[in-house]
Order: sequence, then structure tokens, then C-alpha cells
Amino acid sequence: MKKNGLLFLAIFLAIFLTSKGLVSASMDGLGVDELTKGSDAVVQGTVEKLTPRWSEDGNKIITTAKVRVSTVVKGNDRYKNKKGGLVEVEYEGGEVGDIGYKRADVSVLNQGDNVFMFLKTGGAESPNAQTRGMRSFVAPEDMPHSIVGLGQGVYKVDRAGMARKSEFSIVSGHEKVNPSLRVEELTRMVKGVK
Repeated sequence: MKKNGLLFLAIFLAIFLTSKGLVSASMDGLGVDELTKGSDAVVQGTVEKLTPRWSEDGNKIITTAKVRVSTVVKGNDRYKNKKGGLVEVEYEGGEVGDIGYKRADVSVLNQGDNVFMFLKTGGAESPNAQTRGMRSFVAPEDMPHSIVGLGQGVYKVDRAGMARKSEFSIVSGHEKVNPSLRVEELTRMVKGVK
């Protein structure tokens, strides 16, 4: 009887911890070079506005962050015009009313965060802008973006100039991940990727 009780307790705890989002996500580690190669743009800026909403299928919450760009580290000439402008970034997670949704492998952004981000054209729901009903004349830099590598593609920058990633579990590739770097070093590494 004690074995059945312990088994029941173990199952209950596993379900409880999973439902509370306390189990961390696991993924393959990505280095700065891989994040950069997978990006249409790499920018530094400040999160000005967060707008959470239900996804089109109603199964999850998507947050749109408007990021005021202070530096374009990588991106074509059109992205260079974004300096001082806003870039829309979409990610899974957020709160709508009394309901919150969080993925352990996604970095949660907060208004006022200074961020260094690796971005890909196409929002969190659809990487293809055409399926989102956008007209073909909309330039890629004006479309919503998703974060390359989920939580790995966002560094939060502190006042001392240190860029740090949120915590997540890596299954493989630990040696490639740079959890914290000075912004100058991170910028130099991105610009060095061919």
C-alpha cells in the first residue's frame, strides 16, 4: 500500500509541477554565429509597449512587443532606417485578463527592458506574412518578427552594459551558448559572422 501511495504522490507532483510551468524546457544550444545566420536583423532597443492577445485558434496567448531600436547590428539597408523607429516582435506568452500563458523556452519581455535581439521576419503565429493577410508591398522590416532560437535569441542588457539571457535547459551544445557577454563583445561577434 505504501508503494501505491508513493507512486500516486510522485504522479501528482509531476502533474502539478508541469501544470504550474515549473518544469523547464530543453533545447539544443545555439551560439551567436547560429543565431546571427538565422536572423534577418539583429537589433538593440527598448521595449516600449506590450500587447497580449489570444492566438487566431484561441489556444494560446501571443504578445506583440514594440521595440524602439537604438542600434541595428545586422540587417539590410532598410533595417538601418529603423534606427530610432519601432520593430514589432511577437512571441508566445502573456496575460489576457485573468489568464496567463508562459512557455519556459521563451524570454518574457517587460516594458522598459533594454534588449539585444536576433529577429526573423514573420510573427509568432505565422512565419509567412502572406498567410497573415499582409499585402506583398509591406517591406519585411515593417512586418512582425519572431525571435530566433526563442529564449536564446534575447539578451537583456543591464545599466553596466552586460547582456544576459534568461535561463533554460540545453540538451546539447552547452559549449556554444554565451549566457552573458558585454554588449560590445556581443556586437563584435555578430558583425564577425559571415
